Amino acid sequence: MLGSLQEELHVDAVIRLILRMDVDLLWNGGIGTYVKASHETHAQAKDPTNDELRINADELRCRIVGEGGNLGFSPAARIEYALGGGRINTDAIDNSGGVDMSDHEVNLKILLSMPLASGAMDMDQRNTLLESLTEVVAEQVLANSDTHGRQLSLDQLRSTRDPLFYWPTIQWASARGGRSAASLTLPGHELLKHRAVARQGLTRPELAVLQAHVKMHVFKDLMKEDPALIPDFDGRVRRYFPAEIQSQLGEWIGQHMLYRHIGMTVVASEVCGDAGAAFFPSVMELTGASAAQTAAAWIRAMELVDGASLREELRTGAPGEEARYRGWTALTEAVLPLVGTWLAPGEAPAGPDEIAAARRVLARLSAIRGSAHLDRIEHRSASFRTLGIPAPLCNRLAVLGELSVAREIALLSLGEGASSDQASLDNAIVRYLAIGEASRLLPSIRALLERQTQDRWDPVAMGILRNRYILLMRQLFAQVPVGDDVKLGIDRLAQNLSRVGTGPLASLQNEMDLILGDDPGLATLLVAEERVRAWLARNPAA
Repeated sequence: MLGSLQEELHVDAVIRLILRMDVDLLWNGGIGTYVKASHETHAQAKDPTNDELRINADELRCRIVGEGGNLGFSPAARIEYALGGGRINTDAIDNSGGVDMSDHEVNLKILLSMPLASGAMDMDQRNTLLESLTEVVAEQVLANSDTHGRQLSLDQLRSTRDPLFYWPTIQWASARGGRSAASLTLPGHELLKHRAVARQGLTRPELAVLQAHVKMHVFKDLMKEDPALIPDFDGRVRRYFPAEIQSQLGEWIGQHMLYRHIGMTVVASEVCGDAGAAFFPSVMELTGASAAQTAAAWIRAMELVDGASLREELRTGAPGEEARYRGWTALTEAVLPLVGTWLAPGEAPAGPDEIAAARRVLARLSAIRGSAHLDRIEHRSASFRTLGIPAPLCNRLAVLGELSVAREIALLSLGEGASSDQASLDNAIVRYLAIGEASRLLPSIRALLERQTQDRWDPVAMGILRNRYILLMRQLFAQVPVGDDVKLGIDRLAQNLSRVGTGPLASLQNEMDLILGDDPGLATLLVAEERVRAWLARNPAA
């Protein structure tokens, strides 16, 4: 089993052989750093007691590491092992259950101290109730642990597609903590550029560190804000406690001395767990919104797309973790630009009418004939089908890629006082998409959404420019007459709008085509945006 023919070995040699075993899972325990990176010295591992038995990360042959102890690997060793294909988190992630269980225990005992002090409960009743909750609380803790691990998997998938998108978040977390990226064992800009070329994202250990620092700073921000900004804040605090506690002692929950702490912890974990480590820093830097406003926008977006039912459909219908993760990241990639627009300066908060209207638009988008947008929906749907996801769920995920467009159409329809009947809604969809395609504004917005990150401020710059294009689309929608031609459908209406000599958007389309080319960069898109602004000024009533 150990691969040695000797009958007797020194204990340090035995431990080294155990560490090098060819197994599926290596689970360590206790305290001590047993693995360092191959480029590190033993002194850098900072555990002289175990210098004689320590091995290098490139000597490991296990496929998965579970860190049941503390500091079993040096941070650099985890990264080296992960880059070599090993599956590893950090000791903080793998040990989170014990800390979480302790938090639940303390918070329950604080809650029960109030009815105990009032005489509504005696000590025997309190102890019996606590004991009866053991399994329920254990399930809650395991669910939280699953959320931590799922976030790492989702962020790993996201970062593989665009590693440099995480560079602003790394700098945000470093600046907020007064630390350098290197001191946090997080990759720098040049290393991320190399990984982008190699199509390699951040490792799970790196993402675990980033996740921890982001959540810590977001929690501090949330604690400074009014809980009333968070939709159903009280409900989130109450659902932290087991159902039996809610029904028997619900009157005491609002008086808990850590009421705000519990609620804001739940909010930070919920949003980061679903949206990823980069969500809060990205949105806050783009919009200037507070942490509470950002969290509230995410919660409203989940309401719009019915995220809870989508999660359940993915859980029961998607065959395997990869399919579930890819389905969920598709949702979050659609939500991020929507939230960025919602929270942009001058935008009114999304209300129930807007959310309901956007849902109706989403439900109709795949039924409206238009080559450009239907091709995109079908392409997305086909990519989900290759993962084995059922066709109805594939279509639902595919349409969500048009979420920002649906919101804009809904907003403009409400602004014009349009009827909510299907014909009026269909006309608004046709009009918006035809004007967007003919003017080349919608292709420009898509180019911004699909562009890979290059530098520190790229995500913010792309978000700002995307919001500017959206505002220009609103102006075009208001200024370009369509009339009865809306009955022609998206493609024919777009052709009429851009027809040389007679089409009101012909000159704009021609100018945009000359500027944009096949692969527009950020500077090109900025120039094109200014040209659209100038065109609108010259044609106040196209």
